[in-house]
Amino acid sequence: MSTKKVLQHVDKNMNVLVKDLRVLIQQPSVSAKNQGIKKCANLVRSTLKKSGINAEILTMKDYPPIVYGEVKSKKNPNKTLLFYNHYDVQPVEPVELWDEDPFSGKIKGNRIYGRGSSDDKGELITRIRAVASFLNVTGDIPCNVKFVIEGEEETGSAHIEEYLKKYRKKFSCDGVIWEFGHVDSKNRPIIDLGMKGLLYVELSLRESKMDAHSSLAVLIKNPAWRLVEAIKTLRDSSGKILIKDWYKEVQPLAKSDIKILKSFPFDEKEFKKEYGIKK
Repeated sequence: MSTKKVLQHVDKNMNVLVKDLRVLIQQPSVSAKNQGIKKCANLVRSTLKKSGINAEILTMKDYPPIVYGEVKSKKNPNKTLLFYNHYDVQPVEPVELWDEDPFSGKIKGNRIYGRGSSDDKGELITRIRAVASFLNVTGDIPCNVKFVIEGEEETGSAHIEEYLKKYRKKFSCDGVIWEFGHVDSKNRPIIDLGMKGLLYVELSLRESKMDAHSSLAVLIKNPAWRLVEAIKTLRDSSGKILIKDWYKEVQPLAKSDIKILKSFPFDEKEFKKEYGIKK
């Protein structure tokens, strides 16, 4: 397959990508408010279909629907790549800080403004158009491609596990590319193929059965300080986790892993400058 011709097709039809993205942005889909979720799911399905991708909406109970898409490869039907994305966005508040309508998809120069323009409707559209370009230029794709596009990522993906269990066979694949990707300070597109894990816990403590005045601090222990003391036991000043057996199943990095990490195009100076980090 000629990747060069496919890329040329992408560039030549950039106006289609921009148009599709603006249409998606203009459809509100705030999962925290259940605003426009079903309408946006239908819009995403339509966008997949018109791009040559078989698409359907998967539902469970009253959960936000998942949009599923699939294209089978003729030359390489034994390998499958799955794209994960989401069509929901964060609330727009505080709305007074916006210069434009958060759902306008307004173009200024070389940028599009609006909720989801980057996270995550922008990335979703680029992946859809990539598949569409392969189909238009070659009539095929390098391997089977599946899309799993959920509608509650911004509120914690509360029901994704149930969807995965129910549609395990449908979602089966050889590899998954998550939603992330960015353009670095040198204008290079970066696709991350690995992410760190995430664990969060909630600690709560009660010392009295009602709110108490601060003057009673000599008589009632302050729960805030108890929590500070508890949190301090979780890690030391260097960042090492102090919980027993925390590192028991952690595998050390191989030499090849370290080599890949060292070759990663990360500009530390630009990163510090962007976030105002001095150390």
